[in-house]
Amino acid sequence: MYITIYIFTITSSLCILFGVNYLFRKEGTIVNRILAIGFLCIGYIITASYFLQPENIIQYPHFYRTVAPVFYLLPVLSYLFVWYILHPKEKFKKVHLLLTLPFFLQTLENLKFYLSSVEIKVEEIKRMLEAKDYFFYSPDFLWFDPMIHTHIKIGLYGLFLGIMIFDYLKFKKSAGNLAISFYSTFDFWIIGLFIFRIFTFLYMAQNFVLEDGATVQLGNPDYFLIAEFLFQLVYISMNPKFLDPLILRNYLMGNLSKNYFLENDLLKEKEEIDSLIRIADAVDKYFIDTEVFLNSQLSVELLGSLTGLPHRKISLAIKLKFNLSFRDYLNGYRIEYLENHLINEETMRKLSFELIAESAGFG
Repeated sequence: MYITIYIFTITSSLCILFGVNYLFRKEGTIVNRILAIGFLCIGYIITASYFLQPENIIQYPHFYRTVAPVFYLLPVLSYLFVWYILHPKEKFKKVHLLLTLPFFLQTLENLKFYLSSVEIKVEEIKRMLEAKDYFFYSPDFLWFDPMIHTHIKIGLYGLFLGIMIFDYLKFKKSAGNLAISFYSTFDFWIIGLFIFRIFTFLYMAQNFVLEDGATVQLGNPDYFLIAEFLFQLVYISMNPKFLDPLILRNYLMGNLSKNYFLENDLLKEKEEIDSLIRIADAVDKYFIDTEVFLNSQLSVELLGSLTGLPHRKISLAIKLKFNLSFRDYLNGYRIEYLENHLINEETMRKLSFELIAESAGFG
């Protein structure tokens, strides 16, 4: 009994904390927001499942029938998560809000029951417990048999699963220069999501279509569905760089190279990334103001001494801001100087190629 309470409490608390964290982070991506809503939904489902146990439900009748509409949101959120992962440059499409209509319609259907007094709710719950039928309902409160909603939800789970897999396979065949096309982290994330979604769909079909799911224990949550979101929670915890919306945005849009993440897993906080961007801007301004790149002996260490910037971070800053190694960045300025100042008829007539190159800072 106490072990169950601990599991419910810890799991729901983690989901809610992650959800709130993602929802209110500044500069969050659409993917962050979708994950946040999903975690909050699962957190509520787990919490409500405890209070919907037969031994608790009479004491907490307000939770009755509040979970059912939420199950309309979960397949939609999973689909939107994958869609915006595969289309990171897209802004939020308002048409996607239409996918939440079933949730609002079932909520509206239950509104009369939600607004009823505690006494009326308890009477309805007692009739359900006496019938030993999870889908028992009074026509006074609901428009449709709850089993109809269940079959619709199962159909939506299957439909969105098929669309998600189709979109993913289509993307894999035509992926451009996005980070996901060459880095396996998101592949594992999405494939893991598909696996849990398949098990969830099969479980629901087996339990509510092939068998009489109406007599299952009240408050028994869909553990496959919860496991799916816990998988996401654990996966994000194991890849903490995705907790930072700025990193996630740049990663999805291909602005950071594959090697950047392989070499710099310690860069987790937005403050540190902002600091690196400021360092890159300072280096760029120093190059323009002083033409220090003309010094053939220039190195990261020497540049750090001249500017007062931490030389250990200069290369990382250049890679983050310009997606170039320090050497390529330096030579880019030298080549530009050659083109603008030295590659002309008079200079070519007076100086050898070696002297021209040396004048531009090449050794």
